[in-house]
Amino acid sequence: MCELAEAYEGKDVFLITYEGIRKPAGFKRIYYIRRMDNNPFRLLVGSLEVFRIVLKEKPRISISTGSEVALPFLILAKLFGSKTMFIESVSRTRRLSRAGLLLRGKVDYFLVQWPELIKKYGDDVEYRGRLL
Repeated sequence: MCELAEAYEGKDVFLITYEGIRKPAGFKRIYYIRRMDNNPFRLLVGSLEVFRIVLKEKPRISISTGSEVALPFLILAKLFGSKTMFIESVSRTRRLSRAGLLLRGKVDYFLVQWPELIKKYGDDVEYRGRLL
């Protein structure tokens, strides 16, 4: 998301990231949550933290570039009326990430960074060139 900072310069944006990550430039408000990994208990706790943030911020547009925080964030944001976008990692050249597979068809915009993924996943994903 930090690579896209120019696109939202001057806008009211916030970032949700993990504890231990240094403060990225360009964000006035940063929320740090604990890593969820593949632990169901941590996923529940992390989802509750994300729920609290979405309730407080009420985002109109929500964008995620992946990892396990994407799933609860984008689903909760969408439930609260936000437009949602998932941007698959540039490292995903042959198949979607687990978060991508779970979010496919559930977000308003799903962007991939390799045209080969359009052939594999069809109309559920869009290719608009390299983003990150």
